[in-house]
Amino acid sequence: MTLAQALAVAAAALVVGIGPEQGSLAVSSASAQVAAAMDRASIRAAVGELADLMERNYVFPDAARRYADHLRTRAAAGSYDGLSDPRQLAEALETELNGVHQDAHLRIAPSEGAPASGDGPRVRRGPPGGGQAISDAMWLADGVGYFRINGLPSTDESVAQMTAALDQLEDAQTLIIDLRRCPGGSLREMDVLFSRLYAEPTRVMIMDTRTDAVSPFDSVDSVRLRRAAAPAGITRSEHWAVPTTPVNSLSDARVFVLTGRTGSACEHLSQALRETGRATLVGAPTGGAGHYGGVRRFGGGRFQVFLPVGNSYAPGAQSWEGVGVQPHRNVPMEEALNEVLREINVPVEAVARVPAFEAPSRRVAEAAPGRRAYGIGLFPPRGGETYVNIEEVAPGMVADQAGVRAGDRILAINGTAVAQMSAEQFRTAIRSSPMTLTLQRGEQRLEVRMALE
Repeated sequence: MTLAQALAVAAAALVVGIGPEQGSLAVSSASAQVAAAMDRASIRAAVGELADLMERNYVFPDAARRYADHLRTRAAAGSYDGLSDPRQLAEALETELNGVHQDAHLRIAPSEGAPASGDGPRVRRGPPGGGQAISDAMWLADGVGYFRINGLPSTDESVAQMTAALDQLEDAQTLIIDLRRCPGGSLREMDVLFSRLYAEPTRVMIMDTRTDAVSPFDSVDSVRLRRAAAPAGITRSEHWAVPTTPVNSLSDARVFVLTGRTGSACEHLSQALRETGRATLVGAPTGGAGHYGGVRRFGGGRFQVFLPVGNSYAPGAQSWEGVGVQPHRNVPMEEALNEVLREINVPVEAVARVPAFEAPSRRVAEAAPGRRAYGIGLFPPRGGETYVNIEEVAPGMVADQAGVRAGDRILAINGTAVAQMSAEQFRTAIRSSPMTLTLQRGEQRLEVRMALE
């Protein structure tokens, strides 16, 4: 598992729970403890500890038992005894567990440095690159306000940024919230936004956490989380929108949410506004990161697992894990703002300042000159992503005939993981012939081999 993969996993979590200070599954090649070979006893002890962690904490009890049974059976049979290199053992464990039950958040890696037993401090992820969490608050036209959410890090600074943006746009009759580049975060900024957009107290989200797990919400600074009755083994938290007093004028505004590369907590925000009827979503389906959890150490501190412990869903809806939140108007994300402007009858040329949005164009992968194309439509990776979504498959073309479907996730091409490719390497690989795609389809992992004539 690469460092880029680990960072992508941590960024996808709604709240990153227990882990190292950077909030990621970091790997250090300089670590003497990690580099040291493991003996048979330490291997079996580590696998046994992981089995216990999964059984007690994983979000779905049935899958948790299957994980644990698999690990214990394989360990007792000596299947891991020859994997003395911690990196090889971590890779084998991650691959096998995702074969038992696929979870895009479940990742295992050797720990960084020489950690003591136990877990590190709680952290939350902020916007990528350390930029402003809330930016570009502006008036696009008379009565039409716009602002962008780049992340929800739950800091005093980002809460102040949200407050300032909403104060600036308080008189908007139409409010456009841009989540197309929002990877996730936590709840404090959401609470400020919800308090302005709702006129009545409204239950917007349900979060179910395994009772035996360490809940990320125990330390979340939100006065709008309430405990509720739940089935045995589940601790249920409800997220409520609590209006300001007096009710804010934005509670009457027409709200649009732009979606695209929208993940985790920003999907929480998207689904909450969608399912309560408070906003119209325009853009592409979101990333599908509905589980939340944290990093736990095991094997005497040699290893870390990002362990999903909970699941989110709006009342009356299902979790968006693996499928994303579906927009009301499904258009390429770079066209989402123009689509909204057309709907509210604001000509693009009349907008005083159109916010810049740089997005890769979705393209049907082309073949080398003189060859047929496979007919796969996708967004090329930006780097560090663990998969690429197939957005469309052209009817009757090679990929369609081979059984590739829109919605499949490309995990690897010709045996090389997507996370290990640059954008240019991906473009070269996706045009190769013959080509073998490793795909994720729901809980299935498939190998599809194709060739161009």
